[in-house]
Amino acid sequence: MSQWLGRIKLSRLIIGALVFIGVVPALLLGLNAVLLSQTALSERSYNQLDTVRSIKSAQISTFFAEREGDMDVLVDVATTLKLEGFRKLEALNQAQAQQVEEYITQLKLGLRLFADSYTTRMVMSEFDRAFQTQGGKVSGRQWSGIADNYGEEIDRFQQQFGWYDAFLINTDGNIVYTSTRENDLGKNIQSENIVGSGLEKAFRRAQQSNQHDQVHFGDFTLYHYSNNSPAGFFVTPITDQQQTVIGYAALQFPINKVNAITGQIQGMGQTGETYLIGPDSLMRSDSRLDPERYSVASSFKNNTKVQTEAVQRVFNNEAGSRIITDYNGNLVLSVWQPITIDESNQWGIISEQDVTEAFVPKDNNGVEFYSKYIESYGYYDLFLIDPNGEAFYTVTKEADYQTNLVHGVYASSNLGQLVRDVIGSKQYGVVDFAPYAPSDGDPASFIAKPILNERQEVVMVVALQLSLDAINSVMQLREGMGNSGESYLVGSDYLMRSDSYLNPSERSVTASFSGNVERNGVKTEATIEALRGNSGARLITDYNGNQVLSSYAPLDIGDIRWALVAELDQSEAFASVYQIRSSIIYLMIATLLITIALAVYLAKIIKKPLGGEPRDMMLLAQKVANGDLTHQFDHSAPTDSLYGSLREMSGNLKQLIAHLLEASQGLASTAEETSVASAQTTHAVTTQHRETE
Repeated sequence: MSQWLGRIKLSRLIIGALVFIGVVPALLLGLNAVLLSQTALSERSYNQLDTVRSIKSAQISTFFAEREGDMDVLVDVATTLKLEGFRKLEALNQAQAQQVEEYITQLKLGLRLFADSYTTRMVMSEFDRAFQTQGGKVSGRQWSGIADNYGEEIDRFQQQFGWYDAFLINTDGNIVYTSTRENDLGKNIQSENIVGSGLEKAFRRAQQSNQHDQVHFGDFTLYHYSNNSPAGFFVTPITDQQQTVIGYAALQFPINKVNAITGQIQGMGQTGETYLIGPDSLMRSDSRLDPERYSVASSFKNNTKVQTEAVQRVFNNEAGSRIITDYNGNLVLSVWQPITIDESNQWGIISEQDVTEAFVPKDNNGVEFYSKYIESYGYYDLFLIDPNGEAFYTVTKEADYQTNLVHGVYASSNLGQLVRDVIGSKQYGVVDFAPYAPSDGDPASFIAKPILNERQEVVMVVALQLSLDAINSVMQLREGMGNSGESYLVGSDYLMRSDSYLNPSERSVTASFSGNVERNGVKTEATIEALRGNSGARLITDYNGNQVLSSYAPLDIGDIRWALVAELDQSEAFASVYQIRSSIIYLMIATLLITIALAVYLAKIIKKPLGGEPRDMMLLAQKVANGDLTHQFDHSAPTDSLYGSLREMSGNLKQLIAHLLEASQGLASTAEETSVASAQTTHAVTTQHRETE
């Protein structure tokens, strides 16, 4: 390590050290700040998404809870309207039944008064005698004289009591007098055109009865002698002072009087009516709503029967009220009770009103209550459905109006399924979105609740078609969602249950049900987990292929499970982190540049007194120490630096050595000369010594 460092120039080492000391801690701090901020922002973003998702989940749950509350209110309103409608009808039915019974009683009393009068007894005997005397004719002088003398008094009874006709019939069944002088005058009860009529039936009962004060009724049939119109008759015996039957008094039932009673429509609205029905299911009073087919005359002539539940029940001797289908096929509130005419005859009196009018009140401007209701509360449509599935009322009057949702063309729709479920369970229900043909095939969701009677039988179903706008208004609130955030609902089929904010053209509810999951639905990690019943938050790839922070949870609405997802683009969620990261990078670059500049400056300051690299000077010093003064110095180094000093010292040493060498060389020359002289001296001495010896 030291050797490696030793090979690095001092300036580079100083610069590197300063850069390391200045930049690395800042870099570590910056990275730590980025990580901490990313973690904090991630937690904040997830918490924010969780909060948004929880709020919207609560809002959607509250939305459906409020819809159930709305349905409870509607059912209460409809029940109240039903009860009020039945109360009015029952009161009217009872009042009119009483009036009819009183009128029948008046007819009977009037006929008995007529039969018991002295004039009637006398005239009966006179007419019978004249009829017998004239050979069964009613046009002779004797009969005409009696008619002229007493006919006016008989006719006064008929006119005063309002009868259609008054009859005197002898004990053999011959009609010896009538007030209207129709062609039945002079005919016998057993004649072809009278036998089987109400007159003949009433006469037979009167003949067979031992109670001479009894009034007998012959029910309506077509009566030939009254232009073949329906006619009913009352017949009672006429007795003398010894209570011997001398003949019979009869009256022909006046239909107009009964029509006047049943035609009282105050409080019955535009669709209400009361009518009388006979045991043959034919009319006994004219219909207000369909007089062409269901007048008494048309009913008998065309054999147009009224075969409804009310008719069946009334002739089972039941009185009651119920929502039923009337003779025109309309759903009505119906009230019925039997009316006794005599011991052998019974009618029914039935009062009815269309359920639409009974259940759909209007304001003074003619605006329907339910129309204002769906507008005020944001529903698309409202339905009133009978127990058989007939949608007898809708606000929008789309193609499902007056169709059967249980067995009809829309029975397979989600509304049809809901109606069947609600009728079966007798409880509130909700059905998921699905394309609904009557609404142009647009996806629709419905809620419904039955109305039950005191026997816990379904009498009607109230249904509401939810508006998608209401759900979208909750899901597309932008608070806390930034620019790229959105929340949406997805069904178990991975199709949209609310419109996407970011991609409304391809991932709206309508587009979703018109397309497929891949292009128009959402099948991501979030929706898959949520529909499995799991909640969580994680980084995923959304339906657009973008990385998003996603918070998801299941949302259960009744038996329906949806996925509620809130998402935010990763780029937006971590935008602050990216800004911090960019700032740190710029700061690090600036720090690096400043540190390098400072390091270079400091390196120069530190290196200037040295004049060179320490390593070079150490080697130079070692050479000098070893006596190597051959190094070629860099003369650019300043003289006041260590390197300059070494250079100067080396130069001085060179000069010193040169002087020493020069001195040494001088000494060597002198020594050599001395050595020669010494040698010469020694030689001379030696020679002299030898010579001396």
